[in-house]
Amino acid sequence: MAGSARFSPDTPTTVIHEILMEVSNQVAGEYAGRYGDAQDRPEDQRQANRQMQRIRDLKRNVAPEDREGMTAQVLELERELRVLRAI
Repeated sequence: MAGSARFSPDTPTTVIHEILMEVSNQVAGEYAGRYGDAQDRPEDQRQANRQMQRIRDLKRNVAPEDREGMTAQVLELERELRVLRAI
């Protein structure tokens, strides 16, 4: 499970998928907020928009049967979310 204590072997794959979707939405929301805050900074808006698109693509391309892949993505997105919220 990608070395994670976050999910036990008994955690249903569907639960991991739902958590991935939720964390993805939180990260996208952070970028949406940055987009809105950058009204006078077009380059910052473009960067935020690119990041929102990256998250949309991740959600679209997730393999819901790939437990290890989803677990790794959750951990990566949780790290990204912590960084975004610390800035």
